[in-house]
Amino acid sequence: MRAADAADCFWSRSRAVALAPTPGGDDADGCYSGNAVSVDGRMVAFYSAHRNDRWWQPVTTAESHDNGHTWAKRPHLLIPEPPAGTTMYRDPYVWRQDGRWRMLVGSALDDGRAAAQLYESDDLEHWTYRGPFHSSDAAEGPIGWECPQYATFGDHGVLILSDWTPQGGPSHTTVVTGREKDGRFEAAASPVPLDHGPDFYAPALLRVPGEDRWLGLGLGSPGRSLGT
Repeated sequence: MRAADAADCFWSRSRAVALAPTPGGDDADGCYSGNAVSVDGRMVAFYSAHRNDRWWQPVTTAESHDNGHTWAKRPHLLIPEPPAGTTMYRDPYVWRQDGRWRMLVGSALDDGRAAAQLYESDDLEHWTYRGPFHSSDAAEGPIGWECPQYATFGDHGVLILSDWTPQGGPSHTTVVTGREKDGRFEAAASPVPLDHGPDFYAPALLRVPGEDRWLGLGLGSPGRSLGT
């Protein structure tokens, strides 16, 4: 996982590798997708700890106290086990809303549906599992959601979900609009494709500081010839 910085949210420069797998550790085979937040003079990166001998990717963190130049991993996993009934679990996304920290984690369920799992915390350290924030229709077939992202606009919200299948892997990116009620996201309309994929996949959202604007970043699959 490589670090980058930018002065204006548009032009960035790449820095040294921020996080690398720890041999024999919980992330021995990969420091995978997540995001970072800034609070109280420190940066906290949430990421998926991958091991080839474990089907789920637990959530863990690393902290930086020098604006992202160096990082220290936590000694133990933050969320070591997935919720019951999941068959895929990875990709935390953390944001602050209404005075509390919230986290979505992508997953697939054992009944063939996809779900974005919700957690909440007061201090970024102790997290309470709240259940599925949103799940797919069983009629859509066996899928999972990777890299769930959430943006709010007043009392409305937008979920961006990257559809994954057990057979084909990354598929495409979907947008769901609606609003939250009692800790669950209720869709106002049917999901629509943001992109048909798989070249544009797993976009990330970043809120512009102090403004109700969001920056979206997309990931292109390496080694593919991208059309226009």
